[in-house]
Amino acid sequence: MTTPARRTAWTKRVLLSTVPVLLVAATVVVVLRFQSTERRFGIEVNGVRLSAADYLIDFRYRVVDSEKAAELMRRDAAVALVDQETGATMHVPTPPKVGPLRQTTAGTAPIEGRTYFVLFANPGRFLKPGAKVNVTIGDFQSETLELM
Repeated sequence: MTTPARRTAWTKRVLLSTVPVLLVAATVVVVLRFQSTERRFGIEVNGVRLSAADYLIDFRYRVVDSEKAAELMRRDAAVALVDQETGATMHVPTPPKVGPLRQTTAGTAPIEGRTYFVLFANPGRFLKPGAKVNVTIGDFQSETLELM
């Protein structure tokens, strides 16, 4: 018959031995998701941050494959940022003299290795740091991103 101390020690050993396996499995899933975004759309997401006294949200991505990323750079591609908690949708502001606050390429391919941006309006400072958001540009939809 085993004592409670022996059972506890055995349980700790089993739990501690499974933690590395779980961490490796989680890492593989994250890497596969990252690779699929990079492979399919030719971009690597750098992050999403608050800017301009928290009235703008700055989404940055780096072009890895210019041919695949060209679809995201089209002027007619629909762009939105969605807050997961409330479902609120933020759009790109379009001042009359400047135009949409996002980078596009007019008839040329995006440059590999260059970082591009999209600015979203955050009226009333609705979204705060730590909010979970998704960014959609045309057919591209980001994984869950945490607002910094």
